[in-house]
Amino acid sequence: MAEHFTLRSYGRTKTRCILYYLGAQVSGTGSVRDVSVGGWRVIGDHPVTVGTTLSLRIFLPTSPDPVQVESATVQWVNGREFGLSVTAMPEASLSAIKAFLNSALEKPSECARTEEPSEEP
Repeated sequence: MAEHFTLRSYGRTKTRCILYYLGAQVSGTGSVRDVSVGGWRVIGDHPVTVGTTLSLRIFLPTSPDPVQVESATVQWVNGREFGLSVTAMPEASLSAIKAFLNSALEKPSECARTEEPSEEP
């Protein structure tokens, strides 16, 4: 077992959603691979570093409008893949993410299918 093992406070749901991210030194497009109320696993087209704060726009298959996240911090990086921990988001965004997670529990196959960008990030 890893030395820094901790239990997540929220379960994660596998998905493939498009995400745009913006920070002080970086902007990029990515694909969300799993999601929870507290964070995401992303594969991005521009590298990030641990500790970077990003704002996000996520396109969930259950929401007609993109979900805005004011602030998320990069927790780990492995090549183009990275983990984000949400630090601030509007209540409407939290509600949209919770609705997505509830929908994923009811109909997992529908929530896992979204269109990918034409080029793999």
